[in-house]
Amino acid sequence: LFQILLESAHQTIDIATPYFLPDIAARRAMIRAVQQRGVRVRVLTAGRRIDHPYVRHLSRSMAGSLLKNGVEIYDYEASMIHAKIMLVDGIWTVVGSTNFDHRSFGLNDEVNIAALDVKLAARLLQDFESDLEQSKRLTYEEWQKRSMVTRVVGSLIGLLEQEE
Repeated sequence: LFQILLESAHQTIDIATPYFLPDIAARRAMIRAVQQRGVRVRVLTAGRRIDHPYVRHLSRSMAGSLLKNGVEIYDYEASMIHAKIMLVDGIWTVVGSTNFDHRSFGLNDEVNIAALDVKLAARLLQDFESDLEQSKRLTYEEWQKRSMVTRVVGSLIGLLEQEE
């Protein structure tokens, strides 16, 4: 479902998730959406107030290609974000327990509801926009200055993904 929505978006994709660890296929789909179809893609994820800091290092390590290609990534600063939503083109909404990571997609027993509902999408978009006001946008230039730990993690992930 997530992959289909990423591939079919025409205008907007908004994702809120505490753990943002998209696999290579999802990253490529987001980049195609921005580069080939002119879709605005925004991701709201946990900032420094995260319960598993290593997840943030992992997330940061794979953000470079997304940022470089126009995907907007925001760190929620008010507290630990726990919302798990995806809004597509102002009509599709996915809400549930699934984080944007391989464990949630493949291993955990997660539950989501997908709704084709303009009113629901509009209401959740209001909350998303409000959360963005309490967030800091990550830039590609900032990403290039990431810590050595994040750089090493990124290199290891790159090697593992070449095996896919």
